[in-house]
Amino acid sequence: IFLFMPDRQTGDYAAEGTDVRFAADSPLMETLALDETMIVLDPAQTWHPVAVVERARLMILQANVIVALRGANRLSGFVCIGAPGSQKDR
Repeated sequence: IFLFMPDRQTGDYAAEGTDVRFAADSPLMETLALDETMIVLDPAQTWHPVAVVERARLMILQANVIVALRGANRLSGFVCIGAPGSQKDR
């Protein structure tokens, strides 16, 4: 699980534990801010078009679900949730 919040210096969305960043003006961020509350990334289904644009970053994160965290007037952040690990991974 990665919690992405806006970086105060750059405005990009960043999370602890990864160097992956998302530009605040990317189509994915705009969609999370305005339209979608949750985007499911099922490998057996066609991905949402804005997720395809960010595919490389989302694959690094092994994201299965993206959940928007909205404030009153803007996107406050978002959460990327990956597949649960096996017992061997713990």
